[in-house]
Amino acid sequence: ATVQTMPGLPRPTAAPQMSAAPTAQAAQPTAVPQQPAAVQTTQPASGIRTLTLTIGGEIAFDSEVIAGTFNAGTGQYNLSETLSAIQHEARADAGIALMHSLPSMSAANGRAAEQAAIHDAGFQYVLLNSEKALETGENGAARMLSALQSAGVTPLGLRSAAGSGTAQTISIRGISIAVLAYTDTLSADSKKAVAVRERMVTVFNADQARQDIRAARESGADIVLVAMHWGGANDTAPTAAQRTTAQALCEAGADIIIGAHSNAVQPVEYLASAQEPGRSTLVAWSMGTLLSASRANREVVSGMLLHLTLTYDMQRRALSFASVQYTPTYCWGQKTDALYKYRVLCSAEDAPGDMIQKQREIMGRALKLIQDTMARGAAQQR
Repeated sequence: ATVQTMPGLPRPTAAPQMSAAPTAQAAQPTAVPQQPAAVQTTQPASGIRTLTLTIGGEIAFDSEVIAGTFNAGTGQYNLSETLSAIQHEARADAGIALMHSLPSMSAANGRAAEQAAIHDAGFQYVLLNSEKALETGENGAARMLSALQSAGVTPLGLRSAAGSGTAQTISIRGISIAVLAYTDTLSADSKKAVAVRERMVTVFNADQARQDIRAARESGADIVLVAMHWGGANDTAPTAAQRTTAQALCEAGADIIIGAHSNAVQPVEYLASAQEPGRSTLVAWSMGTLLSASRANREVVSGMLLHLTLTYDMQRRALSFASVQYTPTYCWGQKTDALYKYRVLCSAEDAPGDMIQKQREIMGRALKLIQDTMARGAAQQR
């Protein structure tokens, strides 16, 4: 896969107005709505290509997460086990992770360990569009971009200081995917970097987003994926404003919308276009949290991987969703000596042998929470 910045796309400049341990017999979600009938067309065999995407919830390398991986004997950070348990589920033609914030780490080997852990788990791309994107300043952001690239991970949603466009394209199996990434707000610390944010991060503006999608199509994009950092922290359902924004993106031509910011996983749904009957947009309202040291509520430890199998008719330039599935995940915090060691697990699988009963029960409740949430949408448990 290759990535490049699409030339000639203007940047937005204004903010928008707008119980028991789980087992193999764990309860499955109830029947979910199927893909809209208009999208389920039978395509001729020639000119059709298939690709798989896995998209993970937000990864937060908190100081507590990092501290629990430090080996005093070697003086190195070892994050290899943090995400390794989901590696078999994350593998796809392209894996995309979401990063909640850019951690400020004094040790270069710590930063390298983070990026290596992301890459080894099966994620080749990381979305960095968030309200905290510039909290480490321009130099901190530049170091993160460099560390990701050195580990073989392509950063998306945060431009280098010399970047000139909002959209980036990923080419997979000959299919061009334009990635447009926005945040609907910036933290107080990120707002301080006035000159930097104009160059590095894109604050959402509805009119500008429509222009960006149109320009991406005109530049040859087969699929348009929009990443939105939106809504409020701890929201368990999309707001009316988010639904208005998503519908506008659907009408503008977005094929997939990936949401982040809320710690909680929210359903995956199809939005039907009112202007183009038969066309729809897949929306994952919130990918939730994959990795975090926070134990504030059950939503924070409950996450998911979203698996999309896409088929694309190169002759008709028509996209179909062959399957939309998810893997429920759990962020396990295990105390070792005075520190906690954090690992992301597939919560529908058997618990590790060294997990205590209390943690098994918490993981079981986290699994049910995700299953109940996703039963209201279009994704089925893998």
